[in-house]
Amino acid sequence: MKKKAKIVFAFFFAAVLAWALVFCFIPVLIIETEYGIYKWMFVNKGTQFSLKFIHSVELTPVIENFVITGSKTIKLQSIEYQSFGAGLPFSQEDGVFYQDGDKFIIKGMNREFKTIEFLIYPDNKLTFIFNDKQDYLYEKLSNSSFVRFKIKALSVYFIKKYLTIT
Repeated sequence: MKKKAKIVFAFFFAAVLAWALVFCFIPVLIIETEYGIYKWMFVNKGTQFSLKFIHSVELTPVIENFVITGSKTIKLQSIEYQSFGAGLPFSQEDGVFYQDGDKFIIKGMNREFKTIEFLIYPDNKLTFIFNDKQDYLYEKLSNSSFVRFKIKALSVYFIKKYLTIT
């Protein structure tokens, strides 16, 4: 009887493990170019990251701060920049606007995206900031024309299949 119970338990354990591998989804932040996936990382709701770059018209630094809000959404929370200009937000409708020294800051922007895309070129100095570490994308991805950030909820089974770094 003990042997039969062990077999039933092993079968039950294997079934639960197989179910978890296929049906338990984990959110992953994926950074990709036209050549494939550059980098990926596990994230949770509330995970934050920033993109720092030089504005193409104003030629001043801009920092955009994002938060993961769901299994497929990224929200722009705030933006910090040093000069007014084309393409930069500036009104109360964009969020809470204030000046701190020589910086203009807008918080509470609440703009949600499924993907975020940037052109890559040396002058924009696009940098990805995650967990206080800076990744200089403009240097590492200099052969690419664009970079895309997106959230994808993947089962453990598909993580290895989908997330092969090229």
